Amino acid sequence: MVSSIFVYCYPFRCWELIDAQAEMALRSDGFLDVDFHTLEAILGRDTLNVREPAVFKAAIRWAESECKRRSIASSPDELRSLLGDAFYQIRIPAMTIEEFANGPATSGLLNSQIESVALSRPLRQYTVQRRPAHFRRGIRPEFQVTIELKRAGRTLASIDTRFFSDGSSNVFPVFFDQPVQIDPEVYYTASAVLEGSELSYFGQEGMPEVSCSEHSVTFSFQCSTESTNGTGVQGGQIPEILFFC
Repeated sequence: MVSSIFVYCYPFRCWELIDAQAEMALRSDGFLDVDFHTLEAILGRDTLNVREPAVFKAAIRWAESECKRRSIASSPDELRSLLGDAFYQIRIPAMTIEEFANGPATSGLLNSQIESVALSRPLRQYTVQRRPAHFRRGIRPEFQVTIELKRAGRTLASIDTRFFSDGSSNVFPVFFDQPVQIDPEVYYTASAVLEGSELSYFGQEGMPEVSCSEHSVTFSFQCSTESTNGTGVQGGQIPEILFFC
């Protein structure tokens, strides 16, 4: 039953069920009865498998229900006041222009100050290793990636591919069509360029030297002059190198 999701599951913190069945959960009668802190926690989850207009509508429904409980008129000002900081958990930039026009823009809940904060909210950093996504994880944004390996400016191998992100920090293996032979005591430039509809995770605290004792191989790293966005040894998009001897 739709209305049972929150009645029976939330006390046991069934977040996975809420994430997977987010649209059903947000439409349920039980959602209207959650307290404010639970509302804020749900709206702020990155893992909700739902598009943002459904989140916006659910927040409005909750506020309207709260107005009824308090026996007050459900005016835009009252709805906005009851939502408080939970309103900022709605990812307005993730909406299309049409979705925005048919939702927040005509709701009466936005003023210049609120709109400015709401539109910038998804860009805040949650951790030092993540550039937060505009979209929640369930949307699975697509990335185009180009990997290249160069020696003295000459491209030895290159591949263009694409993958879908699940919103987690899991890495995605990208292989050249054929193995590339590299020589000892020579510096090579490895680059990864990602293009997509949103920002991505990135690694930090990279090591300048890594030794593989099993194969008696040591990799030394230094920043490349070809980097134009500040990535290098300390941070970037290449978490590991696969090789064989």
